[in-house]
This record gives sequence, C-alpha cells and structure tokens, in this order.
Amino acid sequence: MQRLPYRIRRIWLVLFLTTLTLCLWLAHPTLTIGQKGSAEITAKSSALTQPVQQGLQLYQAGDIQGAIKSWEAALSNQQHHSNYSEEISIRTYIARAYQQVGQISEAISLN
Repeated sequence: MQRLPYRIRRIWLVLFLTTLTLCLWLAHPTLTIGQKGSAEITAKSSALTQPVQQGLQLYQAGDIQGAIKSWEAALSNQQHHSNYSEEISIRTYIARAYQQVGQISEAISLN
C-alpha cells in the first residue's frame, strides 16, 4: 500500500487536531470559576424553595458543608413532589458542592 503524499497527511493531521480541540473545548465543564478559585453556583430561577435559596447563600458565603445539608433537606422534601426540574437542579448543586470539597465518591453515589 502506498503512503499518502506529505501535503495530504499534513492536511489530515491539522483537521484531526482541530476537531480534537473543538471536541475538548465543547466538553468543558460549565462551572464558572470565581476570583477566589471556587466554583460559583447561581440560582437559575427565583421560584426555588427556601432551603435551596438558603443553600445557595451558604455556598456563596463559603459554608459548603452547610449548603450540602440544606440542599439534602430540600431534596428529601422535593422527592414527595413531582417537580423534576427542581429536583435535578438540587442534585446538581449537591454534586458540585461535593466535588468542590473533594468528596467525589459522594457526588457520584448521589441517588
């Protein structure tokens, strides 16, 4: 089998590297890194329940463990209702907070 000319191989290499860069860039996490180096979680909706809002305030104040407790309480209350979008938001907040404090296994095992 004959090798492709150098110019064609080079075009394929540039195309491959461009595609790889684009894929990695699009897969970048959507967390916004704040000035202090911690991830900032903002409320997506003003209709969130009081424990969720309290958790967001604790998180932004730096009390990540307190925020986790508040969100877990909100999650246990939320499971009795059928608002799945808010439940998904709460689970996302909890997972990001666990990730922030380095408890990756807890974030993964979040049911």
